[in-house]
Amino acid sequence: MTKPRLLPGFLGLLAMVLVAWAYWPGLSGPALLDDSANLMPLDRLGLSEAYAVDVATGNRSGPYGRPLAMASFVLERLYLDYGLRGQKTVGLVLHLLCGGVLCLLARRLSRHIGLESDWTAVAVAALWLSQPLLLSTTLYVVQRMTLLSALFCLCAMYAYVSGRCAQHNGGYALTWFLLCFVATTLSALAKENGLLTLPLLTLLEVFFFRFQSVDPSRKQQLYGLHIAFFVVPLLAFIAVVGFRPDFLFNGYAVRDFTMLQRLASQSVVLFEYLQQLAWVDVGSLGVYHDDVLAPAGLASATVLMAVAGWAGLASIAAYAAVSGRFLMPGFAIAFFMVAHGMESTVFPLELYFEHRNYLPATGLMLGAGFASAQCSRRWTASTGIIVLGLILLLSRNILLLGSQAFVWSDDRLLHIEAVVNHPKSERAALELARVLAQDGNLQGALNLLANSRQYAARSDAEERLLQAVFHCIAKKPHPQRLLEDIRVDRDELASVRVNNAVQHLTQLSLADLCLPEDARAFADAMRVWMRTDHDPQGTPRLYGNLLLLENKLQRYEVALLYAKLLTQREPDNAMGLQFRLYLATRLDLAEEREQARAELIRLRDLGALTRQEAANLALFNAGNDASTTDFTIKDSDTL
Repeated sequence: MTKPRLLPGFLGLLAMVLVAWAYWPGLSGPALLDDSANLMPLDRLGLSEAYAVDVATGNRSGPYGRPLAMASFVLERLYLDYGLRGQKTVGLVLHLLCGGVLCLLARRLSRHIGLESDWTAVAVAALWLSQPLLLSTTLYVVQRMTLLSALFCLCAMYAYVSGRCAQHNGGYALTWFLLCFVATTLSALAKENGLLTLPLLTLLEVFFFRFQSVDPSRKQQLYGLHIAFFVVPLLAFIAVVGFRPDFLFNGYAVRDFTMLQRLASQSVVLFEYLQQLAWVDVGSLGVYHDDVLAPAGLASATVLMAVAGWAGLASIAAYAAVSGRFLMPGFAIAFFMVAHGMESTVFPLELYFEHRNYLPATGLMLGAGFASAQCSRRWTASTGIIVLGLILLLSRNILLLGSQAFVWSDDRLLHIEAVVNHPKSERAALELARVLAQDGNLQGALNLLANSRQYAARSDAEERLLQAVFHCIAKKPHPQRLLEDIRVDRDELASVRVNNAVQHLTQLSLADLCLPEDARAFADAMRVWMRTDHDPQGTPRLYGNLLLLENKLQRYEVALLYAKLLTQREPDNAMGLQFRLYLATRLDLAEEREQARAELIRLRDLGALTRQEAANLALFNAGNDASTTDFTIKDSDTL
């Protein structure tokens, strides 16, 4: 009698092994996009483990830095440092853990609705784990933030369902609800998407428990609680936008689309996500989707059809919630829409990223799995067709997952395929150009750069900066006068694209990957562009990068000028003040040194300095000579 019960569990473990096997080649793949920028601060741990708190709380992603995810990177670096492969392996382990919790959640829910089928739970988890669309989340190192947030969200949902089941059976539920609260908090600390756990819990209540309770007074409490789960976050959002409109609207200043255009684009993009989850097209997968453009017209036929489609699906979900009919399809639709409620709505994010489907896909799989199980129970003749379809779909997913993981295992292969599949992606072209330049094929890199310009509105200044970047990567001298005779205006210097190019070239120069004479020529050109002698202009980020470069070149007077310009723009910028203190000490400028020191002491007393910044200040207060002071500051991308 026990063997049949063990079989679903055995097959579930087998599915996890197959998924791990399919992913395995991808663990040797490269870092991508913002991996380096987000994980570079981990290098500070080599100076002192005391800076661990600084690194864990100093990330600028999201409104509050995603400290739990960064803390996981810190702990891994301190105790399990196996490099990039180790970081990707942790991502795979988290993915498998998410699948395990999803299986437990599906099992608990299936028993509550009377299916009593472990097979359904295993099928739901296996199909979700094997989704090729989720590979870019698992193997893209910095998306550990998404993985952890989803893991704790699933844990919160499991705890809530367990508590409600205990209540339904007259048992003790407080411990489960406390665990639910803790898991929800951890999910939000990993990534702000975790705040969506609250309305997702409400969907579980609406579609599975229907606010039923043996205690009539508890039913009223449930209504109040779940109204709060929806209303309180909504009111908080309205209050933030009302009192701090810049929190929402300023982000669009660096985008080439408006809020309305983004909303219109997401109505189409969400259907593309659904298509990929139902029947994946590997030719369009990857992390490079900057070729997805906002619709030129908000009233285009495609947008109108998509908006009408989502209105119809939302109506189906609402009807299911109210009537109690078609509950599983209604749940799948509602879960998918709510789980996309942060990254696919009004916030000024890029238009398309695959990792946004990581959590929403769990609700789709739950709803589809339970609906299929109910069909199989009602019409037994459909059981064979459903099982055969499941086996074929799972087999296809595993094969495609393995093929994509193999592509992700090699830097060159990954970016060649990205350019082939996304020929209009500037980001894919530039990344392949980087790979070619590293291989010594400078001309190939420059050709890609030139060809990609038709899809990107690059200025002459940005174009030349990128040419300089690829010359440095290829270890070739810059062409004569490459960065000379260029005039840029204030708006161009404020652009994200120019700031990114300057930062990239600065980092290469700091790492001695550019020839010394080329680094000096770059710094000289930037002095002209910035007009440091007359009408200074530039962003704090630019000043920070050029400050680092001039300090590297030991041109301390110019570095001090940039430090002062930086603190003029941001008076409480600790990096600028530290460098003013350091450089004034080197140049024996007593008044400047004391002024910077006083400002840093003020920030320290306000608790505004990190441990690392406070340690730097303590060295000066102890009377250390500037030439021996270990100035370890934040990398300039955080400015």
